[in-house]
Amino acid sequence: MVYDKINLVEINQESEKAAKILDLMLLSDGKPPNWDEYPQDPDILGFSQTNSIKMYNLDKDKIIRLQYTSPSYISPNRIKELIGLGPEYYIAIKIFPLLNITMTRETQDTFKVQFFNQWNTPASNVNVTVAYLNNCQVADITEEELQLFLDLELDGLYDSELSNSIGISTLYLTGAEELGCMLINSKQLTGNCLFIADINNTNISFNNSPHIIYQIESSMGSVSGYNSEIITRTVKIDGFDYIFSFTLWS
Repeated sequence: MVYDKINLVEINQESEKAAKILDLMLLSDGKPPNWDEYPQDPDILGFSQTNSIKMYNLDKDKIIRLQYTSPSYISPNRIKELIGLGPEYYIAIKIFPLLNITMTRETQDTFKVQFFNQWNTPASNVNVTVAYLNNCQVADITEEELQLFLDLELDGLYDSELSNSIGISTLYLTGAEELGCMLINSKQLTGNCLFIADINNTNISFNNSPHIIYQIESSMGSVSGYNSEIITRTVKIDGFDYIFSFTLWS
């Protein structure tokens, strides 16, 4: 059973070890299944939403526990213990949106965004919708405001464009002030991503917020010089598409 805590060192097929570990984490909701509601570490680690009928549908509150700023942070060393790995093994986890984004401010009212897929190839035909909120910071955005944005009902400056053959969209936001934050929803046939950025004149920073995961990294160190396995899965978190990358080395 997926809840059984096993000693993964005894898996004979080395090439499948990382994949087996990763799927144990992503296809189980852990024990207890609602462990994200308690400050203690779970008895068994699993990131799936409880009672989810879809594979790789993850619980955001469980994933946030991997973020070192979380009050109930689970360190990579503790993760290794929870999945039953021996002391000779090391792990790293990285979670990031299915589409990568870069953004520059060309003029006061003009922003250029470019999208790339997970192989760093420009992503064309991305339908991007943005809302700019003057004199606002990422930390101020509530979950209710995020839903209003997705429903195109948030009080802000909106624009929507389609990325060209090299993944670039130019967005026009007349009235955008120097300080603000931007909500970005990018949709493509293969994925749906949500970003939020703090804007300070030409300085643009994408970060995690209490309600949106941008990137999470949890690592025990560098794999340089070691035999390593890297396995990725496409997952859903709060309905948005991410890559969950797991590295195992010894």
